[in-house]
Amino acid sequence: MFQILWSITNVLFPLQVDGCTNYSVLDEADRAQGNVLQSHWRSDNELVTGWYRFQGAAGDRMPDKCVLRFRCGTTHPGWLNGTHPTIADGVVTRTVCFSGMADCCLRRNIIKVKNCSSYYVYELQRSTWRDPVRYCGNAGAGKLIQDELHNKRNLRVPNSYMIFFSYLITEKNKFKKNKQMEKNNHLGCKRQACRQPLTKRCVGTAKGVIVSEKTTVG
Repeated sequence: MFQILWSITNVLFPLQVDGCTNYSVLDEADRAQGNVLQSHWRSDNELVTGWYRFQGAAGDRMPDKCVLRFRCGTTHPGWLNGTHPTIADGVVTRTVCFSGMADCCLRRNIIKVKNCSSYYVYELQRSTWRDPVRYCGNAGAGKLIQDELHNKRNLRVPNSYMIFFSYLITEKNKFKKNKQMEKNNHLGCKRQACRQPLTKRCVGTAKGVIVSEKTTVG
């Protein structure tokens, strides 16, 4: 009888777990938002619902700004859409956004966050979506920006590609020029017939234009 009452009480009034002392650690290096390497198929669809803390190579918190697609070892990286709480705020409810191709908040999930003075903990839920989604850590954000800027500034195209592209552009220009010349030749007689003086006379036919008959203007 006592066990039955205890079970009912736990269901109706579940014990509040202190996330600051009862949490699991997320410290995988490929979970960091600075990770742009493949594969992008990791997902938190098997994550056990509970309190988590970001540590180590993953970072020390969840990023609170949009994380681009194909980061954190997944297709749709998750980031905190809102500010982190203060200690006085206690446990707060926040939205996690999962980024898509053209939308930083393609999908959403509701979580809880708590400030534990020197770190944050997050009550996360496993993903129920078929596409790979994953909660990101903030490690590598600064390095990622620097690397992307470096790649843009130092982008070099191999000479073989430059030669090939130049050839394509040249051939395209030749083709356009030839088409324009054909068009001008086809319509040239009609335009020329309106000009004076004429050295040639253009005789129109039903199917085209034939240049014939030298004439003089008297």
